[in-house]
Amino acid sequence: MRKGTVWLLVALLLVLPSFESLAQSTHTVTLASAQEVAAGYHDGLDQKVAYGSADDAMRFGNYIAPNPRPGDARFRTYIQFDLGALPAGATIQQATLSMYVHDRRFPNGGALDVGAHQVTSGWTEAGLMNTANWTWASLPSFHSSPVATARVDAIGQWYSWDVTSLAAAWQSGETPNLGLMLCETPLDSANQGVGARSRDGSTPDLGPRLVVTYAGSPPPPPTPAPPEISPTLNKWVSPTEAAPGQEVTYSIRASNQGRDAAVDVLVTDVVPDELEILSASTSQGTVTIAGQTVSANVGVIGHGFAVEVVIRTRVREDVPGPLTIENVAYLKSPNGGELTTGPAVVTVPGLRLPRTGYVGARWGVILALAVGLLAVIVELMGRKSTVR
Repeated sequence: MRKGTVWLLVALLLVLPSFESLAQSTHTVTLASAQEVAAGYHDGLDQKVAYGSADDAMRFGNYIAPNPRPGDARFRTYIQFDLGALPAGATIQQATLSMYVHDRRFPNGGALDVGAHQVTSGWTEAGLMNTANWTWASLPSFHSSPVATARVDAIGQWYSWDVTSLAAAWQSGETPNLGLMLCETPLDSANQGVGARSRDGSTPDLGPRLVVTYAGSPPPPPTPAPPEISPTLNKWVSPTEAAPGQEVTYSIRASNQGRDAAVDVLVTDVVPDELEILSASTSQGTVTIAGQTVSANVGVIGHGFAVEVVIRTRVREDVPGPLTIENVAYLKSPNGGELTTGPAVVTVPGLRLPRTGYVGARWGVILALAVGLLAVIVELMGRKSTVR
């Protein structure tokens, strides 16, 4: 074998491990719980209770109320994580369950040993929330020996359980992933209890988590959520009745309640010919007037924001009444679509006699008629005298 070939083989042998390490590089992902519920039971009252992910009450142990204690109940927290975010073929090297304990019922102080048990029968969060579906004895089954144990001796901090072996069995398909159950160790021995933050409670960033370190390809990038843009458009007019020469003001409000921003928003209003445009303004962007058309380029409207467009007009002097003037506004956005408001209605009344001097004018007409009638009578009497 030539010397050059030998050195080439040596180089390949040195490089191959690095290729293998690249193929089996290590990655860490943090998973939020897919399901979680705390199920409790009071022996004396024969009462079942359950708390879901929005209740901030993932409880385990004996949750003891102040004396007298009708609310005492034993609790178990069932929790499950979806490992679907891991790529196929991933080998789990470390898996740590973490819970943030924020509440406790320790009548005498001290600590509570909490075990994480492998659940061995199927369950759903919705099913356990409906307490009519189970009894304390029929709750989802679990291994009597915990996978891991943690001593909880204070509140306002994280506690962790090493569940690597169980998570690896889930990932390989050796064991079905039915989740974990947390309770005191030894089982049913506690005279105290603790509560942990939940996934959808007041502080979701403190919800249960499973931190997984694995060897394999990197996790796929998360699929971006579809855009959520929900613009609204409303229009008002004041006053709703106006005579010729009187001012009328239109107010247009464009807002967005969607998660994502509406872009390049254009609000337009074609003002009816019976109205003279005096001015137009917008709280954001620029506004132009071309003939009877008002256009407001308001740009971007983010989530929860609103833009106000105000148009001042005046009823033209030569507009005859009675008349009804209807006007709508339009919104257009490349990603927010098109909207039209309902009509804003202004009524121009017909001609009215002024109230000032109305009574005097009426009596003036009556007097004129009376004088005319008297003149006719006098003339008739004069004719009668001439005939005689």
